[in-house]
Amino acid sequence: MQKLLSILLKIINTFRKIVWKIFKPVTFGVRVIIMKENSILLVKHRYDDFWYLPGGKIRKKEMEEVAAKREILEECYISITDFDGVLGRYKNSGEGKKDNITVLITKHWEQNKSKQNIEIEKARFFEMKNLPENVSPATKRRINELLSGQKETYRDW
Repeated sequence: MQKLLSILLKIINTFRKIVWKIFKPVTFGVRVIIMKENSILLVKHRYDDFWYLPGGKIRKKEMEEVAAKREILEECYISITDFDGVLGRYKNSGEGKKDNITVLITKHWEQNKSKQNIEIEKARFFEMKNLPENVSPATKRRINELLSGQKETYRDW
């Protein structure tokens, strides 16, 4: 059943990317660097092979921090109580859409009861200096910016 779900989500994701290439929508998203000591939370979606920072779409008239709290609760069952700032704001047109992404940082969170999320296959903390090999290139860049002290950047994803 899990394999069938993964195949179905991959098909949906492929279709979504085709629609983006045709209509080139402007989207707004948020990702969150959730820290625990020297570790960072990464998620692996069922429809992809890479590990990413958790996050998602900002809804119309929704503030970035509200969207971040909602997405993290939905994906990882973590309640964020406060943020430590903004790592940066980024533009991404790599998938055909014009995506505007804000990356927030937090050390202030609480784990809720863990449940199965249909979209997320795995959510795990990794030491920032010992990441898995299949971390997405953009996620690696964000972590390197954090480690080098770069904040409030505005650049390409």
